[in-house]
Amino acid sequence: MVNQVVNGKAEPSISMLQLLKLSIAKERPDLVYGPVAMQQGQTETYKTKPPVLEEWEIDLIGTMRQLSKEERKLLAKNFKSLTTMMVKKDAA
Repeated sequence: MVNQVVNGKAEPSISMLQLLKLSIAKERPDLVYGPVAMQQGQTETYKTKPPVLEEWEIDLIGTMRQLSKEERKLLAKNFKSLTTMMVKKDAA
């Protein structure tokens, strides 16, 4: 597989690249996270440790998955606008 990727004959999936990154990080974390992050102990990232969702987030995502792609896109756009407006109001 590695030879095929290097030679341009195959394109690995995101999950395969993530697995490769985790495998390298296990042996050489400095290569994956960089020397500064290693010195500061910052080796956890969103990619290696996804955030834990709260119950309301799980419910919202579950409901949105029942909608069509177009409906989700429209709802997400409007929801984002609304929340941005509320955050600005609270900051004022």
